[in-house]
Amino acid sequence: MKLEHYQKIWDQGDHNAFTDLARYNDQFFCVFREGNDHISPDGVIRVLTSKDGLNWDSVACLTSPEGDLRDPKIIVTPKGQLMIIAGITLPEGSNPRYKSPIWVSKDGTNWTPETTFNEDNIWLWRPVVHHNKIFNVGYDALGDDAFGGRFPASTYTRLCESQDGINYSTILPKLCEESHPSEAALIFQPDEKAICLLRCEGEIFENQEGRLQAKPNTYNGLLGTANPPYTEWTWNKLDLRIHAPQMLQLDDGRVVTALRILERKDNIITARTALAWVDPENCTLTEFLTLPSGDDTSYAGMVWHDNFLWVSYYSSHEDKTSVYFAKISLD
Repeated sequence: MKLEHYQKIWDQGDHNAFTDLARYNDQFFCVFREGNDHISPDGVIRVLTSKDGLNWDSVACLTSPEGDLRDPKIIVTPKGQLMIIAGITLPEGSNPRYKSPIWVSKDGTNWTPETTFNEDNIWLWRPVVHHNKIFNVGYDALGDDAFGGRFPASTYTRLCESQDGINYSTILPKLCEESHPSEAALIFQPDEKAICLLRCEGEIFENQEGRLQAKPNTYNGLLGTANPPYTEWTWNKLDLRIHAPQMLQLDDGRVVTALRILERKDNIITARTALAWVDPENCTLTEFLTLPSGDDTSYAGMVWHDNFLWVSYYSSHEDKTSVYFAKISLD
């Protein structure tokens, strides 16, 4: 495996982060959030395009008068259109507090007016197309208020499906309730088995100093598998702490994930954006490449095109938090 090329493709915002990637009409489409900071009330969604992965143009900027747009995900729908699903954080005291807005486009430049997922306070994460349907794992955005709002982490994830990507029905109301699960990556294999990678915040308790902390290993990620109709899942704990997973199955059957890996050493937590092989049978992730990254980083998108793996991600290893694009060759 070799990193053939990588480059910074956007740094014009104060904070540029949370990317995703699609291939449509012979072009790459990269979407991400642009705002004043990692968390700020002014987040917008920037859309970039490129024919070759080297030269990029900004073709759209989606905004909302309601609040902070975050975590955009982009796919090609079964109808052959582009669709972006994001999250929006409304001002404190709003009811609802969180929504999942949706936009559709035929060219990536002109987008329909914002519509909203039909269930408030469920944060739809990453849409996946399978058999002309769109599947998505959402999470409980309001979270657990057991510690007076000091740790509002999600208490469950929900599995949904849709014909159009806008109107969803629930397959499984409580897909997973273990260890405060949230961000998910979902794929369907040729034999119809579903694989899901989940971020977990862990089992939280208050220590003697009054600080909240997670029990060791409970914050490691989860890997789940299920067969149709996807109402009974088997979950196993990974040996890594992961954030923002994305998965892709290659033509030869291998499953690759891009994710943020966190490690603690001498009470210092480090983060990197990495690529790893997924082995659902043995419930393992095997890292094979670390992308140039560090500190505030990850939230990658992936496309397999022309026998190369193309990855968008963000990082602050060069001081300013910026969006990067990488081209990777695989044996």
